[in-house]
Parts: sequence; structure tokens; C-alpha cells
Amino acid sequence: MKSKIEYMAARIPFAVLFIVLAFALLRMATFSCVKLGLMGNNTFVKAVFFEMNYYIESEISDDEDEERYDIYSLYPFEETKPVAENSKTESLAKKIDRKLFSKIKKAENKIEDKLLKFIVLKMKLTEIAATYEKIISWYITSDSNNPVQRIRNNEFTIFQRKLSDGEIAKAADNIVKLRDFLESQGTPMVYVQGPEKICAYDKEYADIKDFGNSNADRVIELLEKNNISVLDTRKIIHSGSDSMTSMQKTDFHLSNFYRTDHHWRAETALKLMPEICSFLNEKTGTNIDGAYFSDDKNFDFILKEDCFFGTHGKKVTKSKADLEDFVLPLPRDKMDFKYFSYAQSHVKNNISGPYDILLLKGQFDKKDIYGEYGYGTFVHGDINNVIINNRSKEGSKILIIGDSYTDPIEAYICQKTSEMHSLDRRNFAASIRSYIRKNGPFDAVMLLYYPGSYSEINDPDHCNLFNYD
Repeated sequence: MKSKIEYMAARIPFAVLFIVLAFALLRMATFSCVKLGLMGNNTFVKAVFFEMNYYIESEISDDEDEERYDIYSLYPFEETKPVAENSKTESLAKKIDRKLFSKIKKAENKIEDKLLKFIVLKMKLTEIAATYEKIISWYITSDSNNPVQRIRNNEFTIFQRKLSDGEIAKAADNIVKLRDFLESQGTPMVYVQGPEKICAYDKEYADIKDFGNSNADRVIELLEKNNISVLDTRKIIHSGSDSMTSMQKTDFHLSNFYRTDHHWRAETALKLMPEICSFLNEKTGTNIDGAYFSDDKNFDFILKEDCFFGTHGKKVTKSKADLEDFVLPLPRDKMDFKYFSYAQSHVKNNISGPYDILLLKGQFDKKDIYGEYGYGTFVHGDINNVIINNRSKEGSKILIIGDSYTDPIEAYICQKTSEMHSLDRRNFAASIRSYIRKNGPFDAVMLLYYPGSYSEINDPDHCNLFNYD
């Protein structure tokens, strides 16, 4: 009897694992059928995705009507120079092995991502695990190479590693090369340094556990040595705080960021707009009305209470973090826009209308705190390529290249420019130089990154934020 119980107990975990895996595979197959149009969002589909119907509803789209957009043909890379014979050291067999391994690894990662996404009750199980970690006072949530950590005032962040001199030089050198290319096109360029969530005055973390600020300082030093104009928003945020203690400066600094996210608040980005516009006007000759952004009477500040859950919050789950408020500044002036955005291989949006068309709807749904993302409201989030024409405004034509910190900046600056383009290199895998040649001339090009982006300097070439070929 005892051996039979032991036999059953030993196999129960395997049985549970098999059921979970089988259900995930069923979801993968069902999802593929829905995407291919072989079945609709019927009762069977709703039963299979019983706790994540929101995902299916958000993913179902009519791909047949989408306009194709081949960026590789539109914006091709320059032909590379032939490789010298003495550099062809890799044998044909090794090349085949390397390419085959790369394809297998890519397929493996894709299957793993899908399986993890479709595991039944995934977030409930994650919340239970997070509750246990909270009980034992474990405040580090591992996520690949980016563990989320809780710091003071129940804030969450990811610490940035110290980059080597070579990595810093590579980032700066690529930016300098872009400046040189733009000068050959008759286009001025400026660099805006976004802030790091960890305050430079934080004696507990800065340059001890987090090196984001010192990495940024080293990049800026090299850029200024090469005569690139730099606006450091960290200094603007801390202007007027000289009389504060280091702890007061740290608390004040953190108030400019979302507790559960690494991004600056929408209000913080808005407060910086007068300085950014003034900087652009002075260094590039644009004529953007920065004073407009300093007058609160020009905006309605829509409060979304307990509706925002940032990327760090999603990783640690609601067992460790709380929902927070989100303020959405909307212009009171009536404006007429044309909004174009490219995503993957198709035109995601090509629409016209008032300012509302620039905002992605439904990002504050409490029913889907792990799926919706309020910060992605601005210009529809991290899109490969966005073009916004303000048809009610005659003004400058600018290009913004950067990371997700540019999202609210794009939503604001387009209100006072006639044409605004933006590129996110993480998703835009075509040639930036070809894009500039084809869509220029621009009155100005602005680069904007937060310090955490420097850690991506070693990403594959055409997904690298600092690759401007």
C-alpha cells in the first residue's frame, strides 16, 4: 500500500506538468487557427482562453485589409565593401553550422515564448509565488538579466551595470558618425540625455549598485569633446534643489518617475518641454513655441486613478506592487493631424483627425493590468516608425531617434511642429541613413535616450539603438 502511494506521489508532478504543457499547446494551436481566420472568437476559443480572453480580443485583426509596407525596399542599406580574401577564414561547413544553429535557437526561443505566454493561470501562479517572496522579505524579482528590485518608498527599478570604456566609446562614436552624416545632408543634430530613475545623489545606490548616471556622464563627455550639443535633463530636474539634503534630492527625483515603471511621468516630460524646445531653437534654428508648454491653461490634465501598472509592476505582480495614478495631459486647442505608423511589415495606422487619434485607446483597463500599459497611450507606444503631420500648424520638420522615453515628447512636440518623424531602432531594422535621405531634408534631428539604453550597445547591429547605418 505504501509503495503504491509513493508511486502515485512521484508521478503526480509529472502528470500536472503534462496537463499544463498540453493545455499550452492547445492554446498555441487555437490561437494560430484564430489568427489564420480558420475560426472566430467562438465559445470553444473563449473556453480555451477562459482567463485571458482579453488577449485574444486584442490580437484578432483583419490582416487582409492592412496595407503592406516593405521598409527594406524603401530604405535599403548601402552595399557593403567586398571582404578581403585573407579575412575569409571561416569554412563553408562552419558557416552552415552557425546559420543552422542560429535558426534552431531562434525557433527554440519563439516556442519557449509562446509556451510561457499560454500557460494556464500563469499570472495567478506568478502572484502566488510573489506573495511567498513577500512573506520571506525577498524583494528581487528575476527576469533574465534584468532583475527588478524594490528600493525606498516602495519604488521598483532595474540597476544598470557599469559599462566598459570600449562600450561607452562605441556608443559615442556611432552618435558622432551620425552627426557627421547629417552635416553632409545640411541637417543639424542635437543630443538630449534623459534621466535615470536612480538619483545621482543617492548615496545608497548611485555608483554602488547602479551605474546608469556615470555611464551617461562618460558618454556626454565624449560627445561634448566632439562638439555635439547636449541637453542634460537630469540637471534641469534638479535645478533649484541645491539647498536640499541628499535624501530630499533623492525623494524629489523619484517623484518624477512612476513607482512601478522606469519611465518619467507624463507631467515631468511636459515640464521639460520649454527647455527642450529652447535648446532645439538655439542649436538648430528651429522655431518651436516652448512657452506654450509652460502654461497649464493650455492643457486638461485627465486623472486616471489606480489604473497604471508599469513594466516593473507587471514583473513583480500585484502581490508586491500597487496600481498607481496616471495623469494624461491633453491640449485644449483644436488641432488637425495626419498620423502614420509602421509596425512589422504593414502600415499600422494611416488616419486623420483631432489630437485623440494620436492616443492608443483602452490602456487603462483594470481588468487587464498585465496586458494594458498606460505609458503606451502616447503616439500608440513603441512603434517602429511614426510620422505626424500637424495640418493646423506651419512650422518645423523634425526627426526624433531614441527609445521609449521619446513617446510623450513626440505627443507634445507635434503640437507645435508641422511635421514630426520618429524612429525606434529596436524595431526599425531598415537603413536610417536611407530614411533620412528619402524623407528629408529635416530642420533638425534630435536624439533622446535614458541611461539604461546604453546597456544595449552590444545588441545585434540593426536592432541596436545606437546603430545609425
